[in-house]
Formats: sequence, structure tokens, C-alpha cells
Amino acid sequence: MAGAQGTPQGGQEGSEGIICLKILLKQITSIDMKGIFIAYDQAYNMDIADAIQKIGVRGFTMWQDIAGRGSETGEPHLGNHAWPTMNNAMLTFVPDENVDEIMAKLRAMDEETPDLGLRAFVWNVEKYY
Repeated sequence: MAGAQGTPQGGQEGSEGIICLKILLKQITSIDMKGIFIAYDQAYNMDIADAIQKIGVRGFTMWQDIAGRGSETGEPHLGNHAWPTMNNAMLTFVPDENVDEIMAKLRAMDEETPDLGLRAFVWNVEKYY
């Protein structure tokens, strides 16, 4: 039996809109994304954020004043008397097509000043909203 406006009973009104919204959300979230974790000497300060922004990436999360030591080379950054420098870290999520350009830029920055220390790691992103 139809309702007053000719819609079927059982809450079917607007179901086409819900289906369209689900399709749109699937399209939006079907972009392949990667996470890039970047650990770097605090001397780089905002140079890292500026570099990725020039590539078209705006969003990031940054941690400041973190301790660390590289696994291959470089001096520790522990914030103590013996090793007074500290690191910062950044995490950004980007479309796949931006990854190679970002990694190349970060590698070039590291090669310009190898004593500072900068490492970047790319992670797969399985889901996001």
C-alpha cells in the first residue's frame, strides 16, 4: 500500500539517494593512498612541510622534540648533554601519484645535508574515510 505522497510503505522514500551516496562515497574512497612517515633532524623545522606543500600536499601531522637514532648512520638525537639535538617527525597521507615526487624531494634534501639526518618510509593505506 502506498503512503500519502505515493511512496511505498516500509521507509523506501529516498532509497535512490542513499544508493547514489554510497556509490559516491565508494568513488571518493577508492583513491589509492599511501602514508609517508618522515623522521628528521629538528634543524629542518618547517622545510619538510614546505617541500611537500609545493608538491600539492597540504595535510600532515607533526611531532616535535622526539629522541631517536638512525639504524645505519648518523649520530643519536637524544636531547641530553652528550647528544643535545632532537628529531621531529611527520606523517602525511597522499595519493599514490605523489609518492615518488615526495620521496625524491626528501632524498635530495637528505643528500644536501647528510649529517642532519632524514628518513622517510612509505606505508600502504588499506582504508580511510
